[in-house]
Amino acid sequence: MFGPLAFTDPEEVSLLLVGTRDVPFWVAAATGAGLAVGLVLAVGYGLLLARRSARTPSRALAAASALTLLVTVGLVGSVAGQPGLHGERLFVLLREQADLSGVSGGPGRAGRDARAGEVYRRLVDTADRTQADLRRTCAGPGCRTPPTTW
Repeated sequence: MFGPLAFTDPEEVSLLLVGTRDVPFWVAAATGAGLAVGLVLAVGYGLLLARRSARTPSRALAAASALTLLVTVGLVGSVAGQPGLHGERLFVLLREQADLSGVSGGPGRAGRDARAGEVYRRLVDTADRTQADLRRTCAGPGCRTPPTTW
C-alpha cells in the first residue's frame, strides 16, 4: 500500500483534482489495490496458520515467494509504471541564456532590489525572444495543457 504513495509527486496530488481521472485518482486506485492484495494475503496467511496441522513454511518457500514478489513489483514498475519520479514535467534547457554579466546595483536593500529587477528584466526579455516557437508548439493541440510559467 505504501508503494503508490511513496513514488507519487506530492505537487501533483491535490484534493481539487480528485473528481478527475488524473494523478490523484490513479494513486488512490493503486493504493486501494495494494490494500486489497495485502488484506487477501493477510487473511490467507492467517487461515494457513489457524489450521491445527499448520507447520511453519520452509525458508526456501519464503525466499521463493519474496523473490517472486520483488520480480513482479519490478516488472510492473518498469513496464506499466511511471519511468522516473519526475511526473509529467518536461524540462527544456535552451542553448541561449540571458547575459547577466555586468548587472550592478548600489549597496544595501535598494541596490539588491535594483539588481533583482534588472536580472528579472533580462531573463524575461531573453525568454520572450528565444521561447516564442516553443511556446507556440506547446500551446497547440500536441500538449495536454498550455504552459503557464517558463
